[in-house]
Formats: sequence, C-alpha cells, structure tokens
Amino acid sequence: MADLVYIEDGFWTRFAPVTDAGDRAWSAMAAAYGNGCVAVPPHHVQSVMQQLRDAGYTVEKANPAPLDEIFAEMDTW
Repeated sequence: MADLVYIEDGFWTRFAPVTDAGDRAWSAMAAAYGNGCVAVPPHHVQSVMQQLRDAGYTVEKANPAPLDEIFAEMDTW
C-alpha cells in the first residue's frame, strides 16, 4: 500500500495521504505550500515525488473510482 497517492488533472498534481506516515508527509507538504492543500504545478512534480521517495515514502498513482461508487457515496450525504 502506498503512503500517498496522486491525481493529475492536466494543470496540477494533487496528493492525498493513505497511511499515517503519508498523512504526516501530506501535512508537511500542505504547510510548505501554505495553501492548506497539496496541489503541485507540473514543473515541480518530479522533484516532489523524488523527495518523498528519498525520504522513504511510497507514492503511487490513484486508481479512479467507478462512477457508481461515486454516486452511491453522494446518496449518503
């Protein structure tokens, strides 16, 4: 299991924690970016991923959720 997963939308790469260790890394990244979220511009992505891996974290691309799962979750709000 990865510590963090990432999602690319063409403009930004967003990171999300999966494990407790990933949560600590994500919190540090959010504080460093100063925006309360972790959205990395394209020209920084490779550097950020390498720094995470060098620090011992595992990073993987997020699997997209099927639409039926998304709609089912929306029904519970």
